[in-house]
Amino acid sequence: MSTTGEASFKAAQTALKDAFRTGKFPTDLASVVKGKTTDVDGFIKWLDTNTPARRSPCSAADALTKLKATNFADFAAVVTLADAIDGGEPIPLFKTADREYVVVTTRPVLSVAGESITATTAPPPGSKVSVHPYVYDLVQTSATGGTLALPRFAYALGVLKTRALNPTADTPYEETNYGVVVDVAGTSHAVWLVYNRAPYDVETGEKAVADPAEMPAVFAGVGAPNPDAAQAVAALKDWSVTALLAQTVVEGLVKSTARRGAVAAKAAWIDDLAKVVTLTNLPPPRAAPQAP
Repeated sequence: MSTTGEASFKAAQTALKDAFRTGKFPTDLASVVKGKTTDVDGFIKWLDTNTPARRSPCSAADALTKLKATNFADFAAVVTLADAIDGGEPIPLFKTADREYVVVTTRPVLSVAGESITATTAPPPGSKVSVHPYVYDLVQTSATGGTLALPRFAYALGVLKTRALNPTADTPYEETNYGVVVDVAGTSHAVWLVYNRAPYDVETGEKAVADPAEMPAVFAGVGAPNPDAAQAVAALKDWSVTALLAQTVVEGLVKSTARRGAVAAKAAWIDDLAKVVTLTNLPPPRAAPQAP
């Protein structure tokens, strides 16, 4: 059977998309292409004229609309959500008299321990997807404080950033080291902040060490020490771009739910997630490659 031609090119393109969406791909991405076509050069030329134009970044309002409409038990819907809102406009969370706080939909949201949320080894043909590419399994041991328990399974939405109000055009947002996640199992889908104690250092290319208790207070109304985890929005439906949550509401909730104690994040195993959420629309098992 021939492994050249447009049909094989489309198959290779689909294989690449599936690899990135599921977070399961080999270190050598060329092997994904070679598994579908022998004409790699032809495939690259074909991509030049058959790759859709890059879409415009998702607006903050549209991102929240899509987020609220998503059924987090629907695997395909969560993948579609991430595809649509990742890299979009910063989503406003709240403002103070002199600062604004936004959620930037970028990845990684948190440093992952153990099985990576972007694993580098593809599963064997015929196997099911083993981890969820966009859901964390969060564990906080020896936690103190807080009126609520940290949710175990949470959608990785983005990172919290801040800057002075009325910035100049080139004023960058400042990192806070907080990842922003959404409870996937709770009915209100509360929004939580989780402190990343091992953020990626772009200068060294390695993970840094960050203790929230040793960092300047992120929220003036909460003060120091910074919590390792806290709820920022009690119900996802309450988050709005047109009517921002009041500073007293967000900071009051952060203060009352503040939990201290390092949070470990790993990619959620599908089998574990399925014990608390009835998952639907999981991708089918990977088909075994056909002989040429």
